[in-house]
Amino acid sequence: MATTYGPYALANRAALKASDKAFVIPVYGEEVSYLARPYIEQSRAMIAQRIATELSGTERQDLLTWLKPFGLENVFRN
Repeated sequence: MATTYGPYALANRAALKASDKAFVIPVYGEEVSYLARPYIEQSRAMIAQRIATELSGTERQDLLTWLKPFGLENVFRN
């Protein structure tokens, strides 16, 4: 997850913000291009929003700590 989904989701988010239609990230040692997809960002943002609004401070911190070994703590922060 730390070397695949996390970088993919964050690069997709950045591409959409920049109005780019595609982005390139390293995957298993090779540069791979992907089309920017709004639904990936929509689902990531929905999860981040629920974490931010529906969990208490302690619950939120516990979840982000749990996600850290998977390299996903920054993916689900707004």
